[in-house]
Amino acid sequence: MTLKDYFYTELEPIYGLGETTAMWKHLAIYRLKSNRSDSDLKTEIKKLKQNYPIQYITGESAFYDLLLSVTPDVLIPRPETEELVDWVIKDYRDSKQLSILDIGTGSGCIILTLGRHLNCQLCLGVDISSGALDVARHNAIANDVKVDFRQMDILNTKIEEIPKVDIIVSNPPYISKSEQSEMTKSTLDHEPDIALYGPDHDPLRFYTWIANSGSMILNPNGVIYVELNALAHHEILAIFEENKWETEMRKDIYGHWRMLKAKMRSS
Repeated sequence: MTLKDYFYTELEPIYGLGETTAMWKHLAIYRLKSNRSDSDLKTEIKKLKQNYPIQYITGESAFYDLLLSVTPDVLIPRPETEELVDWVIKDYRDSKQLSILDIGTGSGCIILTLGRHLNCQLCLGVDISSGALDVARHNAIANDVKVDFRQMDILNTKIEEIPKVDIIVSNPPYISKSEQSEMTKSTLDHEPDIALYGPDHDPLRFYTWIANSGSMILNPNGVIYVELNALAHHEILAIFEENKWETEMRKDIYGHWRMLKAKMRSS
C-alpha cells in the first residue's frame, strides 16, 4: 500500500473524501518544502485521527492571498473572515492614508491583508495574548507588511489610550459555552479558548464594547466592520442599532448572517 493509499484508508472514514483530499494536498506541499520522512507522515496521520488541525501540524494556513504561520496560540483563519476582509478592501481600495484598528488580531490575518491591499498610514492590531502577537509579528515580517501590533486588554483599556482611526475591524471572541455542541471536535479540543469564547456572563460583550466605544475611537465618517456569531446575529444587530449605528448585514458563502458594517447615523 502506498503512503497516499494509507492516508486515505485511515482518514477518509473520519473526514470524508473531499476533506481528506484537501488535507492530502496540504500535507503533500508541506512535506515537499520541509523534507518530511515517511515515519513523520504516519505520526501526522495519528494526530489527524485525533482531530488535531492540519494547519497546526504544518504550521501554516492560507488566507486571502497570504500564507500565514499559525500555532495553537491563534485561531485558524476561516474563509468567512476572508469575506469580511474583502468587503473592507472593496469599500476602501481607492482611499488614501487610512488608519485601521483590528481588535483581537490573533494571527494578524485581517490587518495584514488590509495592510497589503489598502493605503494605510496606520495599521494597528491589538490582542490580549502575547503568544498570538508573537505569531502576528512573525507573519508581518514574512509577508513584508508594515503593521503595529500591541498587547492590549481592549475591554479594560481607557479610550484615550486608543488612537483615533478611520476603520475598526474585528472578529472577536463570541461563542457561548452553550454553543459547543455546534462546534467541531477539532476546534473544541485544540484552538485557543481565549479566541473563541466571549465572557461567560456576556458572550457578546465585545460587540457591546465596540458599539459603545466606536464613536469615540473613529474619525469623522469612520466605519466598523465585525464578523458575527451567526446564531446571535439578531442580538448583535440590536446592540448596534440601540447605540445609534446605521447597519448593514451580509451573509457568508454558506448562507449565514456573518458580517456587519456600522456607521454613525447622521444627526
